[in-house]
Amino acid sequence: MKRQLLLGAVVMALLGGCQATEAATGKELYEKNPCSACHNIGAGSAPILGVRSAWATRIKKGHEALTQSVVRGMGAMPPRGATALSDADIRRVVEYMIEQGR
Repeated sequence: MKRQLLLGAVVMALLGGCQATEAATGKELYEKNPCSACHNIGAGSAPILGVRSAWATRIKKGHEALTQSVVRGMGAMPPRGATALSDADIRRVVEYMIEQGR
């Protein structure tokens, strides 16, 4: 748990906090939040964005299951991916990431 909190704090510090806007797309939210810091490089065993083999089994679980994994946190990823994003924003990010993994 301490490791997750530390990872989240480091990512947020590097990115200058969390950002969300009403009209933001999943891609914009992904790029402006800690999502990209971990999923671009696979930090903490995060599946790398766009690597189909890393996403195949996750995609089979479905959008809702993946969204709930983000909301609750999973592995080294803290709850909500160390963001203050709403459930709707998280859903948009998850949908964007799934599309990149197909």
